[in-house]
Parts: sequence; C-alpha cells; structure tokens
Amino acid sequence: MTPHPVTKALPKPLATKAVPKPLSPQEAVEQTRPIGTRQPRWCTDTLSPLLPALWLLLLLLPHNGLTAQADYRLELGAMLGTSTYLGDANATSPLRHLRPAGGLVARYPLNPRMALKANLLLGRIAGNTHDDANRYPSGQHVSFARTLAEVSAQFEYNFWGYGAPHAYLGTRPLAPYLLAGTGLTFAPAPARTVLTPHVALGLGVKFKVSPRLNAGFELSLRFTATDQLDVSSRQGLQLSDPYGVSSRGPKNKDSYTLGLLLLTYDLFPRCRDCDRHTY
Repeated sequence: MTPHPVTKALPKPLATKAVPKPLSPQEAVEQTRPIGTRQPRWCTDTLSPLLPALWLLLLLLPHNGLTAQADYRLELGAMLGTSTYLGDANATSPLRHLRPAGGLVARYPLNPRMALKANLLLGRIAGNTHDDANRYPSGQHVSFARTLAEVSAQFEYNFWGYGAPHAYLGTRPLAPYLLAGTGLTFAPAPARTVLTPHVALGLGVKFKVSPRLNAGFELSLRFTATDQLDVSSRQGLQLSDPYGVSSRGPKNKDSYTLGLLLLTYDLFPRCRDCDRHTY
C-alpha cells in the first residue's frame, strides 16, 4: 500500500493593522479634553463648511430694532381726515373735492422697525367734469358724490426704531414710515353697488406723545380694480366708459387718496417698566 503524502497547512498571513490617519490640530486638541466634554464628530464635520455663511448672515442682520421686541403688544385708536377721488372727473389734483373720512385702526408692532396694521374706514368722494379739461361726447358733463367703506391690512416699515427712547436699541419717539397693503373697498348704490379690491401705498410719520399715547399723520393712495366709483346715476354721461372704448387691466381704473390723523393707545405691555420713560 502506497502511503498518502502528508500536506502541511500553510501558515495564515498576519493581519496588517490600518495605519491611523493623522489628526488635524483641532482634532488633536479635542483628544486632550475629557470624554464628556468632546464635541461629536458630526458636529464639526457638518458645521465647519457652514461657518463662513453663518458669519456673513450675522454681519448682514441689523442688530438694533429688528431683533428686539416693541414695548407693547397692541395699539388701538381712531383716525380722522379727508378723502379725494382720482379718475375721469378729477385726473390731476389730489386736493380737489376734499371730503371727510374717518375710522378705527389697530396696529400690532412686530419690533421697533416693523408693524402690521388693520383699518376700518368710512369716507366720501366727489367729482365734477366741469373742472376737467377733457371734452366728452355731445359736450356732456356730470358730477357725483358717494360714500365709501373699506377694510384693509397694511405693513409698516419705520425708517428707524420707533418707541420709548432706548439708547441700546436706537429707538426714538418720532419716526417716519412707509406703508403697503391691500384690502376691499365697498361703495353702495345710488346707481350700482361696487365691491372691489385695492392696493394701498403711502407714507407717514408717528410720534409718541406719552409712554402709551401715539399720534401720527399718513398720506396714502388706494389703487382699485374698478372704473365704477364715479358712476352715481344710470342716466346721462357714464364715466365708467365715457368714450365707448373698453379697456382691460389696471389702465383707466379709479383710485382715491386718504390724508389721515391717527391717535392710538398702547395696550398689553411686554415689560413692567414701559411706563417709566419720560419724553
């Protein structure tokens, strides 16, 4: 019997240890800290590329006014002034045919530089084509007067921080502002009832008379989506289409201006010392 050859098992190759990746200076410092105080690796790997953008964002953000809170949560008050129609029967002067206007106002300060405002207003408008240089078909002329009601929401941006004078916030008791917003205008009959959206643009100035009393004046323009505000009769010349030429879009639409004095009172203080400022 021929003996089988004896095969020897080859020795297993020795496992090679992975060469550790050299630590960065920041990681070397982290290794020297106690385990409980080390930052997670995901934190440094994720946030490091974002740090330049975060620093730029912090530099661009204004620190006075926008990040602070206003002294009070709400203002309630009234407004009184004049309204003027602008359209076919008054295309040039915002001071012609002034009529009274007034209503209620609520303002919610977001911070010393920004506020939201809601208006509920009632006013009159009037016009007369005799005062206009336009010539209408058959030499006709018409005059009108009617009542308007509106509800609107607006955004106010103060040129600087408004409120009680805080040196660290840069707030002042007097501030001019810009306003923009939208709302609905309602004009009841005599001829036809009108309900139209409008866009409001304007400017104003506000002043703190006392720690909780505010006064102001604003001048604004309402751009409507209708040409029916100057139609108060179904007979005679119709200013909604005096030449029989229809138009689309914002062209030839009626508008009106408002010059209003405002008086509001601050409610719901955010701090206990708000009433201790002097002016």
